[in-house]
Amino acid sequence: MDSVDLPVQPPIEPMLAKAQTKVPPDVGVWSYEPKWDGFRALVFRDRDTVVIQSRNGKELGRYFPELEQALREELAPRCVLDGEVVVPREIGGRPIRHALEVGNASFAVADFVDLARDKNVAIVFADSDKYPMIADVTADFVYQRLQRTVESEKTGYSSAAIKTWAAHAETWASGGAPKDFPLLAKAPAKRKRDVFAFMISGAKVRAPAAAMALIEVLKA
Repeated sequence: MDSVDLPVQPPIEPMLAKAQTKVPPDVGVWSYEPKWDGFRALVFRDRDTVVIQSRNGKELGRYFPELEQALREELAPRCVLDGEVVVPREIGGRPIRHALEVGNASFAVADFVDLARDKNVAIVFADSDKYPMIADVTADFVYQRLQRTVESEKTGYSSAAIKTWAAHAETWASGGAPKDFPLLAKAPAKRKRDVFAFMISGAKVRAPAAAMALIEVLKA
C-alpha cells in the first residue's frame, strides 16, 4: 500500500455496523430497510497518490484501477473519504445486470421480492443446503446457482436431475415459472428472458462435468 502524507494514515479501521440478535421493540421509533452493500472503501488522496483501502485494511486499488483517475478528477487534492464502491447500471453504454444472493431465510418474503423486482435486480435461485431457495423472477434474467453436486455422480447431479434443471431453465427462458417451486409474490408478466445456470459448490471437482451435461441436454 502506497504511503501518503496525510494526518490520517492507511490502513485505519472504519466504523462498522454491529449484528443484533433481535429487532428493537420500540414501535414507531425505528425504521428498517435491507442494506444493499457495495464494497466498503476508504480513499486516501495525497495529490497524485490515491490509496483505496478495504474495510479489513487491505489494498483495493488493484481490483478497481479505473477508479483511481476518477478519484483524482473528482476529489480535493488532499483528503480522506469513507464510502462504498458500487457498480452502476451502465458502463460505456453497455447495461450491467445485478443479482443478489441472500444467506438468510428472513429474505424469503414478498416484500423483498417486490423490492428486487422494482429495481430489476435478480434474486439468485439457489439449490443449496446453505442458502434459501427463492424462485420468484424479479429481473429480465434468471440466475441459478446449483450447489448440490456430489462426487459419486460423474456428472455431479444425476442424469434425471440434469434433465429437470434443463427443463426448469427452458421454462424460465420462455417466460414461465417452474411448477416445482412455490412463489412468494405474484408471478410477473410472461416474457422471454435470459437464464444463467452455474454449477458451483458441492463437489466442485464435478462442476465442469455437470455444466457440460446440462449444455448437452439443452442442445438436444
